[in-house]
Amino acid sequence: MDSLPHILAVDEETSHNRDYFMAPTEMSKTVLFQITAQICVVTTTLLMGLPFCLRSVSADTSHEIAQTNVRVLIEDLGDQDPHKRRTAAENLGGFGRSAKIAVRPLVGILNDKVADVRASAADALGRIGADANVAVPALIQSLGDPEPAVRSTVTASLNQFPRKAGIIAPALAALLDDPDESVRFAAATSLGGLGSEAVIVLRDVLQQHPVSSVRVTALSALGSTGIYAERALPELLA
Repeated sequence: MDSLPHILAVDEETSHNRDYFMAPTEMSKTVLFQITAQICVVTTTLLMGLPFCLRSVSADTSHEIAQTNVRVLIEDLGDQDPHKRRTAAENLGGFGRSAKIAVRPLVGILNDKVADVRASAADALGRIGADANVAVPALIQSLGDPEPAVRSTVTASLNQFPRKAGIIAPALAALLDDPDESVRFAAATSLGGLGSEAVIVLRDVLQQHPVSSVRVTALSALGSTGIYAERALPELLA
């Protein structure tokens, strides 16, 4: 019986210690809250970044697939079947800038013996656009193609290279008196999209060309240059 008070005292002390460790203090609540908040931030960041990672992986995969297809089509440009060559050129144009590695192979078939293949190559180069700037001299040379359909296609493609307008505009101006009406129209349309560089050559055509129909075509092209035409009017009317 004498030991009972001692046992009760020990039990009371043990209970007090247990309550101390089990009951959250204000400090432990704060620490727990901070840890929970950090976990939430990290989790949210990971979840928000996941779509970006997935998009990056998807974009890389799509690019690799596109480049594989482009390489296959480049090989087809050398096929003996003209239909296959033409189809390959058309499909390469559909890839746009992604087909920039095909520029030189496409330039190579601008001299193909089949007119449809030549036209498709010219069109594809125009659709690739600025990345095909190196093709401009070859395209200008193709303006002398014996087939009107090819000349028209080349003319339209050259309109996609405004940075080369200085050498393109004079070449297109020479087609304003092409024997084929569709070529003349294509040349006038393309010149209208070349801005200030076109105005210079069109002004010369308007002032110097002896054929009235050519001057009319040049005037139409000049009108398509917009504000550049307005700036040229005082000199033309002088």
